[in-house]
Amino acid sequence: MLTYLFARTYARENSTMTDRKSKPSVAVRPPTSAAFLPNCWLIPTALLLCLCLGQIARSQVSDSNAPDDDQPLPRTDWSKVIRQRSEEYKLFMDDDRRKPLSLQMKPVLRWGNITRETPDAFTYLWIADGRPEAVACIYMGGNNSVWHCFGSLSRGRLLGERKGARVWHPAQPGVTFHPVPDAPVPGESAKVRLRHMKTMARRFSAVLVGWPWAPKNEPLRMLPRELYRYQSKNPDLLDGAVFGFVQGTDPEALLLLEAVREESGLQWQYALARRTNGEVTVDYDGRTVWKAPVFLVPANDPSKTFIELGESVNR
Repeated sequence: MLTYLFARTYARENSTMTDRKSKPSVAVRPPTSAAFLPNCWLIPTALLLCLCLGQIARSQVSDSNAPDDDQPLPRTDWSKVIRQRSEEYKLFMDDDRRKPLSLQMKPVLRWGNITRETPDAFTYLWIADGRPEAVACIYMGGNNSVWHCFGSLSRGRLLGERKGARVWHPAQPGVTFHPVPDAPVPGESAKVRLRHMKTMARRFSAVLVGWPWAPKNEPLRMLPRELYRYQSKNPDLLDGAVFGFVQGTDPEALLLLEAVREESGLQWQYALARRTNGEVTVDYDGRTVWKAPVFLVPANDPSKTFIELGESVNR
């Protein structure tokens, strides 16, 4: 392009000189500035065009380079990876594998935590007869890693497999239920029972105490809506819901409220489950009713009700 412009300019000037030589010497009026305008702007325009072409070339070279392995995957790519990982797990009630749990394909929560460098995460539930029995937070970490943080919500024992290999077999139930103090008798309608649960949930408060090397003592916020509402096929479980205590939007503890049929009649019961390896305390009407100490045992111990498994993601 530039060669063409310079060649055209040279040909025009050469032609003008030739015409001048061939004509008799006569007085010629000098051309006006308007006549010189196209030619005087040609060189600066060509230089500017050269700079633009160079910038475009450099941009194309840069875009063609493959990203470094340390560069995080886009959010949409992580979403796909996390969903794939959740589907790789098969969970069962007890060790006999006769009663499989069903993965709730739609996550109950999508969250992130900038303070812990967790830009994207999903929280999933596994269900049996309508009741949530297990929870997992699957999230992205640094250096293209993905973490799978499982917790048992079951009144019994569970078994977890991944691609046919046994990876999780808690030695005990995941939660312990207690009667809710000063609770009303569960209502006859689902609408009344939901109102009861939301009122009782607001009487609980939680604090992320943290770790000995990183103390927090940070009050946690309860999400305004329940994460999951359920009715079980079990005739002794009339209604239930899961509520979340969060740091930002990152769940640190879960509160389960259930309307249970006992010999004395229907009653409200509660249980709590950790979602962090840090220390968490929960109060009810200002009195501490639950405490999860710092999780110092190996985080990948398959016999524990709380387990963290990590892996690197290859591009």
